[in-house]
Amino acid sequence: MITLSDGITTVELPEGLHWQDEHSWQSVGSSFTRGLTGKPIIQVQAANKGRPITLVPFDLTAAWWTRTELSALDNWINNPDQVLSLVFMGESFNVRFRHYEPPAVDAKPIMFFSDPNGSNYIQPTIKMVTV
Repeated sequence: MITLSDGITTVELPEGLHWQDEHSWQSVGSSFTRGLTGKPIIQVQAANKGRPITLVPFDLTAAWWTRTELSALDNWINNPDQVLSLVFMGESFNVRFRHYEPPAVDAKPIMFFSDPNGSNYIQPTIKMVTV
């Protein structure tokens, strides 16, 4: 089960979401410059926050959610200071939405309707970052 919570309200995210960038982040950052004498200056630091968490549907048949279910995230998405607790595969993370890489939450319709309603299915993509 995948959940997002603000400590008061908990929303269960649809099954079938995959953590797309789970293994592409490294917790060590470094910089390399040369001093005036040509000697390399290497600085290394551990990064314990700022890990991207992008949840995407595993395939076309996974992570179906209704438009109404997605709207449960609206208050959180529209609060720029919102910090949430994400529980994914038994691990808990303090996260924020990645508004600096819009859209932070996207929804692809399963089937196109010219006049969609709350019961129409979508597949969400949710971009977060650990804080």
